[in-house]
Amino acid sequence: MSKSTQILGQSQEIIGRSQSLDWAGAAAEQYQNRLARSQALAEQMRLAQSATEQIAFQVQL
Repeated sequence: MSKSTQILGQSQEIIGRSQSLDWAGAAAEQYQNRLARSQALAEQMRLAQSATEQIAFQVQL
């Protein structure tokens, strides 16, 4: 194997690893975005539950 062929192979391997890291980074970012949306939705649900409980209490009065 010539030196240039060896270097080409190593370069392609590095490019492949870099693309894998890019994909993993994008997947992690999507996960964080989904997590943030889920947390915001959970907070909205807690607020809605609290409001519902307050209304129910006032109706009982």
